Amino acid sequence: MITIKTFVNIADNCGARIGECIKVLRSKYYNAKLADLIIVAVKVSLIGRRVKRHDVITGVVIRMRKPVFRKDLDCWISFNENAMIYLEPKKGPSSTRMFGPGTQELRLANQTRILSKLPMII
Repeated sequence: MITIKTFVNIADNCGARIGECIKVLRSKYYNAKLADLIIVAVKVSLIGRRVKRHDVITGVVIRMRKPVFRKDLDCWISFNENAMIYLEPKKGPSSTRMFGPGTQELRLANQTRILSKLPMII
């Protein structure tokens, strides 16, 4: 699970690469699961992009290291990293490319725009 002070990779071409979670939105226990919204402070970014270092951005979690149980397939799923996608306020994802796989839990959270841009859905 992703909690406060957890480092996450940002898996799109917004310019940010690594961020630190500072808030979990809509959570009773301050733990983010797949397809939850989090607020991140950017720690590492590329030069000349729209998201700079020390910016505070909102995103949705697409990969987690913690294993998640899927009841329909009766299996566990986990990844090697924590990753999120940058969301612009009131617009949704503005990135044209997204890196790495995503999960089907995004479909249940009505994040179908993100699913259409991901190269692989697990």
